Amino acid sequence: MKRQFAFGFYARAAFHNLKQVIRESSTLALPNFTKPLIMEIDASSTSIGVILSQNYHPIAFFSKKLPLRMQKQFGYTRKSNAMTKSHSLPSFSIIC
Repeated sequence: MKRQFAFGFYARAAFHNLKQVIRESSTLALPNFTKPLIMEIDASSTSIGVILSQNYHPIAFFSKKLPLRMQKQFGYTRKSNAMTKSHSLPSFSIIC
């Protein structure tokens, strides 16, 4: 016999809090090309990530796991690779 899932007080409160956080989380903004854009790049030993933002609001983002060959490169090489890769992707370059 299967036990039925009990959605008690704490589970309900946690679910409500989760819905609230998702509703209030920042969404991607449309760029204003009269103002400067900021590109933040992060390269760990296993992955790269890029965020394009304006006035502290994200406009576009990109992340990717690095192949083993690139994981062995220096940090500045991985960051350079992240900048190059982010501009070549359609989802990122539409906004750039």
